Amino acid sequence: MFNFRTYVAQLVTVPRPDFKLFRTLLPSWDATARQQDAGTVFVGSSPELFQYWLEHALEQTRLRHRGDERLIFINAWNEWGEGCHLEPDKRYGRAWLEAIRHARAVPRPIAPKRPAWADLVARAKVDDRAPMTRIIRSAVAADASRAAPRVSVVMPAYNHERFVQAALDSVVAQSLAELEIIAVDDGSQDATGALLDGFAETCTTHAVTIVHQPNAGAHAAINRGLARARGEFVAIINSDDRYAPARLATMLDALRDRRADFAFSNTRFVDGEGVELANDNAYVSQLRDGIARGLAAADPLPALLRANVAISTGNFVFRRSLLEKTGGMCAFRVCHDWDFILAASYFTPIAFVRERLYDYRLHRANTFSGQLLIAHLESDQVIDRFFARIEAHPVMREPGSRDRFLDEVRRRGLTSFLPGVRAL
Repeated sequence: MFNFRTYVAQLVTVPRPDFKLFRTLLPSWDATARQQDAGTVFVGSSPELFQYWLEHALEQTRLRHRGDERLIFINAWNEWGEGCHLEPDKRYGRAWLEAIRHARAVPRPIAPKRPAWADLVARAKVDDRAPMTRIIRSAVAADASRAAPRVSVVMPAYNHERFVQAALDSVVAQSLAELEIIAVDDGSQDATGALLDGFAETCTTHAVTIVHQPNAGAHAAINRGLARARGEFVAIINSDDRYAPARLATMLDALRDRRADFAFSNTRFVDGEGVELANDNAYVSQLRDGIARGLAAADPLPALLRANVAISTGNFVFRRSLLEKTGGMCAFRVCHDWDFILAASYFTPIAFVRERLYDYRLHRANTFSGQLLIAHLESDQVIDRFFARIEAHPVMREPGSRDRFLDEVRRRGLTSFLPGVRAL
């Protein structure tokens, strides 16, 4: 006996395979009438749950397939013995058929647009004057005569009272001292905001600016911080993560040596106590496999087609002028980081630094917890957006790189995302 709700949850969040996949659904299943004690039973099926499953399968199919390949199969023909049918019955009437009609009528979710950089800067100036905004500056930051720092470190913060001090300490401890810190408290409900204010009030070595705003999401907090950045380069850090001491100096060297405007490093995965996690954690093992693929290639772009091997916006270091080309973070709830790095690849090589210079903390309070389903839908939207203008991407300019890239697209099972490319 299997829980039908759990079964559906597993199938709507299954990773995209490296081949063309057509989704198959079934409304219910109970084989005891034919097989007695040897039968398989899915408990808890209903037209409502079937409709929910079909809604997600429809949107996934619309994004992953084109034309006549937009097919979904429903296993419901001649299976009355298993209670698996769409035809009207005494228990549900026409509810199974109505579930299909309702699922098809659900409006398509629209991927958010990436905001233009000039618009974000203008909006930040207006928001700074809003009654709900409160800004705290260190004495160093209040000194208007100081020259702009080389690096602006932007920290979006939300309900991380347990970790935020360690994150700030790791920034202050950088071997590169020419930096400012801009933290945006995104409506925290714990002591995070107070800890940030205390840090700004007592810090005498760095320019620190704390912005308090109503909760608007990670992308909005990052954009607010980016809009205040003055440095030639921008680095982001999550309020529950940590930098290695030489991170920023090493990353700037990599940007210079590789003539790139965007870089990220290898990642160390730690728990709530800061202890490195072993590979017996299935999620960590999966993340490390993706990173290894990225490191094994001359260009991390092919690995980025599978997943965000940079792991998080907190691992990003880039030239501030890049924002004028990419725009800011868009309003994806989970995948704004992946969307941004793929957008950046249109304008600059991506430097992947082999050293593990970023500590990514996995704990129960991670804000992505419980958002796996959202992430799967957004990931298809991110890939769809990336390929929409693919003929303009630098990787397509030279025949050799174009051929290698399209070969990788084939291996990844992503050819259906290429509506404008027919040389396959």
